[in-house]
Amino acid sequence: MVSEALLPTFQPLLARLPKLKHVIVAGPRRARPPAPRRLMAAASDQAETAATALRRHVLWLYTSGSTGTPKGRCICTAI
Repeated sequence: MVSEALLPTFQPLLARLPKLKHVIVAGPRRARPPAPRRLMAAASDQAETAATALRRHVLWLYTSGSTGTPKGRCICTAI
């Protein structure tokens, strides 16, 4: 899921993600995105392990928007 405002930032990366099946874009000029419940109901119950870098932790930290627009930030750490 990505906001319409952040889509241009993510667009160049999408071609490098061959296993990515869906990108849900939310914003005022977009059609209403599919409900996550509907997407989950249509998803397979078989999970695949994602190829990631060893010893790398990633956390998406989201704010509620109490002081403005809600924001998400990726916090990546290597140990």
